[in-house]
Amino acid sequence: MRISLGEEVLGEVRTRFRFDAARPYEVLLTFHLGRPDEADWVFSRDLLRDGLRSLSGQGDVKLWPAYCPCHGSTLHLALESPHGSALLEVSKPRVRAWLERTYALVSEEAEQAHGPTDAELSELLAGGG
Repeated sequence: MRISLGEEVLGEVRTRFRFDAARPYEVLLTFHLGRPDEADWVFSRDLLRDGLRSLSGQGDVKLWPAYCPCHGSTLHLALESPHGSALLEVSKPRVRAWLERTYALVSEEAEQAHGPTDAELSELLAGGG
């Protein structure tokens, strides 16, 4: 992935999208930083799907499609944290192909069976979980 950490810093960063069929509603974007620890960003699979089509997200993660004459069809990811921000650019066709493989493993309909129930959400929001 190409990364910008401000106007003056551009470069490449090794990343990997990950998916766990036991938690199909989320995707992880892992940053390989050359240290024993890796940095993970977790966001919804729906957010990634929607970001391939149009501006999606708010807060910490925003995604949108773009076209770059040098790199073709891309997906931009803007990440914000208390420690800083980054703008990433990745091949949109590669992300779309990866995302389609996740839906082949767990469809959108099957994903709903993996989430918390309404009762569990109510308990969590009430402070009981």
